[in-house]
Amino acid sequence: ALGAGACWAGYILFGKKTGNQGSGGMTVALGMSVAAIVLVPYGAINQGMALLSWEVLPLGILVAVMSSALPYTLEMVALRNMP
Repeated sequence: ALGAGACWAGYILFGKKTGNQGSGGMTVALGMSVAAIVLVPYGAINQGMALLSWEVLPLGILVAVMSSALPYTLEMVALRNMP
């Protein structure tokens, strides 16, 4: 619990600092790109071409936007406006 609290505090402090230095959208885009570069090869190795199925791809994009990109962008905007 202490480790999680320390990581959360660091996230808030570093998120506020990066949000003030650039636009929140650019910060989130960079973070999501790095995460994709790290995680997509792992998923591709485990699931192969199933990830590129036309039935799964739109759902994956929707989940990515609604669960990560939009909330983190709004959070960067909120952190920038907090004292």
